[in-house]
Amino acid sequence: MSDPAIQNTDSPLEPPTLDVARVAVQRGLYGKAVKILERFVAGNPSRAERLEALLTLGTVLEDRSEGTAAVRWLSAGIKELEATPDLISTVPTSLLKRAYVDLGYLLVEAEEFAEAERILRACLALPSLDPSTSSIALRNLAHVLSKSNRYEEAIAVGMDTVRATEASGFAAYLAREELASSLLAVDRLNEAQEVIVQAIRSIPPPPPSEMARFFRVAAQIANKRGDGDLVRDYVREGEHFLQFDNTEEDRELTALELAELALDHREMDVLLRLGHILSKSKTPGNRSDGVYFAASALYGLGRNEECLAQCRTMLSDPTTDVRVVGALRKLAICAAGHVGKWDEARDQFILGEREGFSLKEFPQLEAYLKSSTETARKRKRWFLG
Repeated sequence: MSDPAIQNTDSPLEPPTLDVARVAVQRGLYGKAVKILERFVAGNPSRAERLEALLTLGTVLEDRSEGTAAVRWLSAGIKELEATPDLISTVPTSLLKRAYVDLGYLLVEAEEFAEAERILRACLALPSLDPSTSSIALRNLAHVLSKSNRYEEAIAVGMDTVRATEASGFAAYLAREELASSLLAVDRLNEAQEVIVQAIRSIPPPPPSEMARFFRVAAQIANKRGDGDLVRDYVREGEHFLQFDNTEEDRELTALELAELALDHREMDVLLRLGHILSKSKTPGNRSDGVYFAASALYGLGRNEECLAQCRTMLSDPTTDVRVVGALRKLAICAAGHVGKWDEARDQFILGEREGFSLKEFPQLEAYLKSSTETARKRKRWFLG
């Protein structure tokens, strides 16, 4: 049964209250809660009530995936808290921790790393911080430091995170993924390999949606160690687990990095499937990369007509990312040569000359052009007698 107090909150005659907002949040009525809290903040609440309302509004908006608005309200609330630290005891502990963690995460997502670091360190300094919140803040801080190219600091924080998560039973494998990536960045490859294998073999096992990322990192480490067989094994495993990743952005990033390794190590069947995943992307750059990877796989598998058809389509599409145009044109030249369409190969090369192509890059086309030129000269001599 719905609460009449909540039903009447849209009426200008009914003043919004923090108690009603709390009930709406508890019942998952987030749209209603946002309206109540916005009206409440715009009124004349006490400092303590205003602070709680600001932080609650920010966390509700984060739940609704309204990141920009959530950052605005959470930042406003934490700014007021920092200006009047005596109010910290008036904020429910769970809300306070959630507000700092949410704001830190959202700032990381927005790549505002300096402010994210400040907020996450403030979170870690909160009194009576529980192990679960501490581990989340530590992991996000390690990510910030890594993205800021402060890898040694990231490694130190990452090791603290692994210890914290193990002690609390939290998802230590996530911390290990971040730690392994930082170790990889500074070429501490044996340590990176050990850490990522521990993540993959965690008990209880990681969710399937996480495994694709772990195998991607494992493949990158093996690639840097020069172990081609292990790279190919990890790439195949990563591609298998991608089907369980429902987060579009993470899924495409993992697919891109796996595809690059698959191309380098000639895993053409895997590359074709990864290319098809990316070719359906809503992001033009990822979509162009996907078609290039798929076309490369088709060429590597000897399916030259299909490769050429994909290249033609993308080269005639004005939305194709300029980054891959040259690579697609080179594929088109090679594929056209393999199926005997030398005139098309020549035409693509002429267009490619503007992009810096050299005939020496295409020995078969060079041989064909020399041969056809010599034949034309002989015909001319014969005709003139």
